[in-house]
Amino acid sequence: MNSGLMKTILIAILLSFGKMVLACTCEIPSVTDATETADLILIGKVIGSEEFVPDSKLSVDSITGEYEILWGERGYLVEVVEVFKGATTKKNIWIRQSASPCGSSLKKGDTFLIFSRNTEKAKSSSGNNISKYYTSPCYRTKTEGHHEFETDLAYLKNTVPKTK
Repeated sequence: MNSGLMKTILIAILLSFGKMVLACTCEIPSVTDATETADLILIGKVIGSEEFVPDSKLSVDSITGEYEILWGERGYLVEVVEVFKGATTKKNIWIRQSASPCGSSLKKGDTFLIFSRNTEKAKSSSGNNISKYYTSPCYRTKTEGHHEFETDLAYLKNTVPKTK
């Protein structure tokens, strides 16, 4: 076999392993732990989104000289279907999530079981919308149709006292 072809194949293999190293990983808590740590748990349908922090940008660490990507946040307007924990009297609320590839799981039109935490309030880039809730796939937020959506929902309906 041609040595140039061998090098090309070897480089392709090494690059594909490199992509796996960059994959997003986190330890997703059990439904019990996620329920305990969440401030607001609800089923909601995403009906809109807006940038909450300026677009992601590249930063250089002044000590090491290494580049670091600073991601913004995206706010999602969620139509509240059912609340399991926390208090909201609004029909629609804003929930934020990282705009990084690891955080972008909420999609317009999809229904989610959202585990969120109360954080400092953040304003949207237009200044018109405010969100104090933040979520992440690492908090156990799941889309309807995910294999754990129904089991988590059953747990919440049987365990968590109904929010009024």
